[in-house]
Amino acid sequence: MLTRSEYLEVLIEFSERALKQSKEAICDDVVDYDDEKLVMMSCMIGTLFEYFDSALLLIKKNRFTALPLIVRQTLEIYTDISNLCSDEGFSYFRRLQFQSKQRAKKALEYNFKNRDSEFTAKENFLDEIKAQSNFLKEEISNLEKIYSRDEKSPLEIKEKFNLIGESDTYNTVYQHLNLQVHNDTSALTSRHTKSYPDQTVIEYFAEPRLNVKLFYIQYLTTLFLDTYQTYKLYLKNDNSIVEQLSQELSELAESIYMDH
Repeated sequence: MLTRSEYLEVLIEFSERALKQSKEAICDDVVDYDDEKLVMMSCMIGTLFEYFDSALLLIKKNRFTALPLIVRQTLEIYTDISNLCSDEGFSYFRRLQFQSKQRAKKALEYNFKNRDSEFTAKENFLDEIKAQSNFLKEEISNLEKIYSRDEKSPLEIKEKFNLIGESDTYNTVYQHLNLQVHNDTSALTSRHTKSYPDQTVIEYFAEPRLNVKLFYIQYLTTLFLDTYQTYKLYLKNDNSIVEQLSQELSELAESIYMDH
């Protein structure tokens, strides 16, 4: 049996190995570039790997403040991949695609309206905005002709969780992560204050509590493996490496002795 401190060290080593072995398995993931849905999913998986890699770099430096953001974004990729893999009628993909193009067009329009700002007032930048905006308008117009009303309806994050039966995750883990990501005052004080019998002090770069470290590393590694495994199964590729890693992580979690 491992103490929590010992388990933390073993878990970090395992997570680094899981990333390395999963990278080696990427070579089996052949993408048909004419399949827009698969291209979207593959890009999500690419971001998943980069998030996980970035998180491990932060963990090795004992920097945990940015981890809630990475974990939350990884959780959103998990919901999208899970939904897309079960999306036989392509309805989810179409809603995601339509919403993405609408958001991109709106962002370009805002930039054009604020064309005198320092960000947009650059040589040829306004011409680029106009060109991209016109291109998106044409794309959206074409999609509006062939997509149903439901397929053009916006996708809220809560619905994404509900569609895969993860409403409890949305109401608990996701909401907790939101408090951290948006720097809610309760999150800020728990992160930077430490109370003593006679005073409360402000700490920068404070050492996170052990259970906080364990939660983020364990949850992030589980999310990474579950998401990549779901993607591999969708591709009908050899999933043995990721499956073995998931099983190993499960067995590792059972070996911890919850010392106090």
